[in-house]
Amino acid sequence: MKKAFKIMMFFLFSFLIYTNNVLATSAEIALCEDENVLKVFQIGGYLLLVAKILIPILLIIFGCVDMFKAVVGDSEALKKQIPMFIKQCIAAVVVFLIPTIVEFAFTLIPDGDKSLEKYEACKVCLFEPGSSSCKAE
Repeated sequence: MKKAFKIMMFFLFSFLIYTNNVLATSAEIALCEDENVLKVFQIGGYLLLVAKILIPILLIIFGCVDMFKAVVGDSEALKKQIPMFIKQCIAAVVVFLIPTIVEFAFTLIPDGDKSLEKYEACKVCLFEPGSSSCKAE
């Protein structure tokens, strides 16, 4: 285990040391004005919406099934299952709140509103895929 960790750290540091610097230009990239890019963000938004609803429901259902098996079984299985069920419920809540957490993290960026204005169409398509404003300008 330690050997694998050391090898992984070696490759990580060697990658960081030997990467070339990227020279940025002042050219503006109109990424969120392309209709095809907006469609990709919209599809991602629908996938995020489905995952945001389906994953917590599945976690809670599987947790309830496992809890039922533990209740029917012996008391040792029940003692092991209760912390696991609590972890599954917490995971379900976290998965449901991931888009809100990400959006909150962007509000913490200083002057984030000014620098992220040109990506507003992409944000709308990702977080509100059914919106009528999710179209190329």
